[in-house]
Parts: sequence; structure tokens; C-alpha cells
Amino acid sequence: LATYDPNGVNPAHILEPPSRLHWAGTDELGRDLYSRVVWGARPSLAVAFEREGGTIVRLAVSFTRIVRQPFERVSRDATLPAHVRLMRA
Repeated sequence: LATYDPNGVNPAHILEPPSRLHWAGTDELGRDLYSRVVWGARPSLAVAFEREGGTIVRLAVSFTRIVRQPFERVSRDATLPAHVRLMRA
């Protein structure tokens, strides 16, 4: 996802505004700000997924059930309580 090396210094591109090459511009050392934000967000996202992974899995399962429900011959009353129990677990 990062377009450049987040620590790569490029004196030719110091303090450039956002452009096609540098989506968020560059800093005082010519480093790409977008790449630095993407790389900086990785540890935060890893912790969030590790901590809330169960919630994400439950949401994915619930979404799959809700999407599949119209195509199955099971009544809504039979699947809805299972969905609610899954979200409360």
C-alpha cells in the first residue's frame, strides 16, 4: 500500500505539496508523508485486529448469514435468534 520507502530521504522533493507522485506531499527531508502514515498505522492496526479479532469474525459470520438468508428456505424467525445469540457471545 505504501508507494515509497517511509524513511527514504530525497532532497530533490523537499516540502512538496500533494501531487500524483506524493499523494500527501513530502516533509522537510523529502520523505513521502503518505508512506509514513501507512507504515505508522501498521502497528496500531495489528493491535486492533489482535484485540478485536473475535468481534471482526463474528461480524463477518453475521454478515454472511444475513446475505445468504434470502436464498435459503429457512424462515427469518429461525435465523434471526441465532444471529442475535452470535453477536452477544
